[in-house]
Amino acid sequence: MSAWGKGSSLRSCDALLQRVEANDPSLVDLAILPLKTFTSADCLRLASAVRSNGTAGHLRSIHASGHAVSSQALQALGVAISCTGTIASLAIGDAQMGDEGIEALCRGLSCMRTDRMHGHDPAPSPPQTPLPSLQVLDLSYKGASNGAMRAIGECLATERHSSLISLDLSRNEGIGENGGIDALLEAFRLAYRRISPTSESSDTGGCCVAFRRLRTLNLAHCSLSSACADKLVSLLLANVEANDDGKIGGDIKRNCDIHVDTDNAFTTGRSRLELVLNSNPKVGSNGCNWLKSALLGQLSSLSMVECNIGNDGVSALLEAAKAGGGCSGLVTLDLSSNHIGSKGAAALSAALAVENGTALLASLRELRLSENDIGEEGVDSICRTLVQAPQWKGDDDDKSGSNTVLTILELCKTNCGAIGAVAAIKCGALEKLRLFGNRMGSPGIIAAAPLLRGGHPSLVELDMGGNDAKEEAVENLLREILAIDIDNSFDSTLRVLEIGGNEIGESVELALKDLKAVHPELDVARDKPKGNDSHHAWQEV
Repeated sequence: MSAWGKGSSLRSCDALLQRVEANDPSLVDLAILPLKTFTSADCLRLASAVRSNGTAGHLRSIHASGHAVSSQALQALGVAISCTGTIASLAIGDAQMGDEGIEALCRGLSCMRTDRMHGHDPAPSPPQTPLPSLQVLDLSYKGASNGAMRAIGECLATERHSSLISLDLSRNEGIGENGGIDALLEAFRLAYRRISPTSESSDTGGCCVAFRRLRTLNLAHCSLSSACADKLVSLLLANVEANDDGKIGGDIKRNCDIHVDTDNAFTTGRSRLELVLNSNPKVGSNGCNWLKSALLGQLSSLSMVECNIGNDGVSALLEAAKAGGGCSGLVTLDLSSNHIGSKGAAALSAALAVENGTALLASLRELRLSENDIGEEGVDSICRTLVQAPQWKGDDDDKSGSNTVLTILELCKTNCGAIGAVAAIKCGALEKLRLFGNRMGSPGIIAAAPLLRGGHPSLVELDMGGNDAKEEAVENLLREILAIDIDNSFDSTLRVLEIGGNEIGESVELALKDLKAVHPELDVARDKPKGNDSHHAWQEV
C-alpha cells in the first residue's frame, strides 16, 4: 500500500473532475498539486466540463502546474476558457511544456465564442471577438523560448485579445537566450496589423498599446541582458499607429508602425505596472539606461534583485526619474543584492529628500536594499532624510528629515553597524524595519536599546535577528521595551520583534516571560535556548 492509499486512489483527480462536471458551486478554485496524477486525458476531461458548463460555470481558477500535458489537451483547455469567459486564473503545464505547448494553449485562447458553446471540438474557430476572461496567467518554469513569446504576443498583447492583468514568465531562461523579447515585440506588431481599424478603444487615439491592462509582469530568472531590457521597454512604451492605404478585396490594407512614445504612451488608460526582473545579472548597470522616464514614472513597483546594477545603475535609474519629473506612482523599489555601496545610498538619499514639498521618489513607501554593502555612512544618509520620532528630534536637528511617506525599509546584511541601526530606529514614520544579519554584535544592540524604551511610536515590526549579540545585550533590549516606570508621550505600536540569531539563555527567557505579561500583544521570534531539543530554530512567545 502506498502512502496515498490502496491503489494510489488519493492521487487521482477523478473526484475533483466530477465536481467540475457537476458545476459544483462551492468549487471556485481548482488546485491540482504536483503529487496528484493529472494526465492529458484528465485535462481534456476538464476542458470538456468547463465548456459544457458554459457561461454558467462556477469555476474561476485552474492551478495545475507540474503536470505533463499534451499540446492537444492544452489547446482544448484554451478553447474552453476562451469560449466560456469564466476562468480568470490559469497555471498549467510543466518544465517540458516548451514552445509547442504554449503555442497550443495560445491557439486555444485565441478561439472566439461561437454558437457551438457546448461542443467539444478543440479546433480553433474563425477570428471573432472573444469573451474577456483570463486575468492571471502563470507560465513560470515552462521551458518557454522565442516561439512561446511570439504566441503570447499574437494572442494576448493586443487590446482585443486580452483582459490580462498578471503574466508570470519567470524561470524561462530561453526567453533571454533566444531572442524572446524581440519575438514578443514583433508578434505584437504583426497581430495589430490584422486588427480592423474600428476594433480598438476610442480612448487610444487610434493607437494600440501592448498589454494595456497588465498590472504585474514577472520576468525573473529569464537570462535577460541589457539589450533584452531595451526591447522590453520598447514593447511597454510602444504605440502602434495605423494608416489606411485603401481597400483591397474588401479588406483595409494597413501599414503599422511601432514607435516609442516617451511622453504619451501611458496617458491613455494603461494600468500602473509591477515589473519584476530579479535574478537577471546580465542586465547590469547598462540595462538601467533603458528605463525611460515615461516607463519608470508609470511603474507602481520595480524589483531588480540580483541584477548587478551597482552604484552606476542606481544613478541611471534616478536620472531617468529626474528626466520625467519624478516617480509619482512608484510605491515599491527592491534593489537587494546589487553590489550597491555608500555612493548609491547617497544617491537614493537625495532622491528621498523632500525639497519644496516634494521628492524625486515622492510616493515610495517600501525600499529594500538588503545584501548590499552600504555601510554605516550609507544607511545613515538614507535615514537622515526620513522624519524622526518627536522624542529624538532635538538630539541632532540638522539630521532630521521630513520624508513621512517611506514606511518599510529593509536593510538586512548591509553592514549598517550601530550608527546605521540607531539612525533607522529613530525614524518616526517607519512601520517595518529589518536589520537582520548585520553582525553588529552586542555594541549595536546596546546602542539601539534605549531608543526602544517602552516600545516604539511607529514601528509595528522590527527585525534585530542575526546580529550575534550576547545574552546580556539581548536581555537589556527586552528590559528597555518592558520599561513601565516612564511617562511615554506615545502608545507603542510594536507588535513583532525578531531576535533570533543572537545568544539566548535563561536571563533572556525570564525577560521574555515578563514582557509577555506586560505586552501580550507583542510576538517575539527567537532561537530556543541551547539544549532544548527542537527542529525549530525559533519560536514565538
